[in-house]
Amino acid sequence: MFPPKLKYLYMGGGHLKGSIRNLFFSPNNSLIGIKLVNNYFPSLIGPVYGLDNLVYLSLKYCSIMNINETFFNQFTSLTKLMLGYNKLEPYFRLMESNIRPFSKLNKLQTLDLSGNAITKMHADIFAGLTNLRILYFEMNSMWIFHLNIGHMMNLQYVHMRNSQISSFSLEVRQHIDVLCSNKSRVVAKPNSLRLRQLRFHSMDVELAGIRPNAEVIAFTSLFRWKLRYIYYATYLKLKHSEQEHDGQLRYDVFISFAHQDEEFILKDVYPELRSRGLNVHVHGRDFVAASMAETLWPVSSSPELSSRGLNVHVHGRDFVAGEFMASNIVTAVRESRKTLVVLTLDLLKSKWCNYEIQMANMESVHTGRQVLVFLLKDSLNNKQLGTELLFHIRNNTYVVYPQNGTKGSRNELSVFWDKLYKDLRT
Repeated sequence: MFPPKLKYLYMGGGHLKGSIRNLFFSPNNSLIGIKLVNNYFPSLIGPVYGLDNLVYLSLKYCSIMNINETFFNQFTSLTKLMLGYNKLEPYFRLMESNIRPFSKLNKLQTLDLSGNAITKMHADIFAGLTNLRILYFEMNSMWIFHLNIGHMMNLQYVHMRNSQISSFSLEVRQHIDVLCSNKSRVVAKPNSLRLRQLRFHSMDVELAGIRPNAEVIAFTSLFRWKLRYIYYATYLKLKHSEQEHDGQLRYDVFISFAHQDEEFILKDVYPELRSRGLNVHVHGRDFVAASMAETLWPVSSSPELSSRGLNVHVHGRDFVAGEFMASNIVTAVRESRKTLVVLTLDLLKSKWCNYEIQMANMESVHTGRQVLVFLLKDSLNNKQLGTELLFHIRNNTYVVYPQNGTKGSRNELSVFWDKLYKDLRT
């Protein structure tokens, strides 16, 4: 089927479809690398024979949802396996604890599981990977990294950029200590910073102690949003300790948007949500705090809103004067059931865009509530959005504004607003 001297096979984006099963390659083939990215292989069933010399296999972006336990058993020479950006979250979450799909890959050095939105894996999922050096685990949703890695004595890099991991199990921390006893090793690389000689103390806490200097930089980079959230949440708690409320949320939704989009918020989003009974907190970003009350629209200037007797909470009027912008944002997120991000090109340019999204994400982590909802108003491509924002959109609720906007039929827009209302109420 293939030339006997062919070493590298690339069939990316070739519109290949179907489950991979019962494949037999000529025993005389010379293949050492296969790249089949951007195809559609929902199930990897096998068996696959004749690839005894294959060292590189990439199946990224192939919509893989299921892998037979024995699929990789014949890939005995494989050193690099790329399974990033598939749909493996249910597969790993529902997997029985005795299933070990990678157990025969004892020569594997690099494993990529990025972008699968993984929330749960059984502890022994990496059994057999005794030679693993690099693990890509970026853009996944697992909060506690508790996986057994004690057998990985050659582990050098664990990439966790844009993941939700906030703590490591005691066993993981102890093994990292063992690896770090060799001072030449680099054992983690969060957010493109190399974390050298990381020492975790054996204590039952989420964030363990570390050595100073370069390690502090990398550590705070990995947990920077968590640390910011904790700082301002603690600051607000201490500041208002004598005025503790009963824990009930004050608002149904906090709207986060760029000030260039205020007309859309005022004339469309705000009245539509209020008319459906939601109590809305509006935040117009990037206004200078001192002139906020003057530049933001006065509530009384909108007959449509005032005629409904709205109780409007507006950034600049209801935010506490003299407070840090950051602490006001944390307050708004914590006091609202949902944070609605009106996503436009102008918002992507705003310096507060990522901050508010990250604070809402940290609120989800700490409370267990699903906080973020995205309203995609502008047509933005993946490059404009970036991997981190795409990760948040993918793992939260989002609705797409009709392309014809306000020119669309009244019925179409009504269906859209009803859908958004339901998403904000859940």
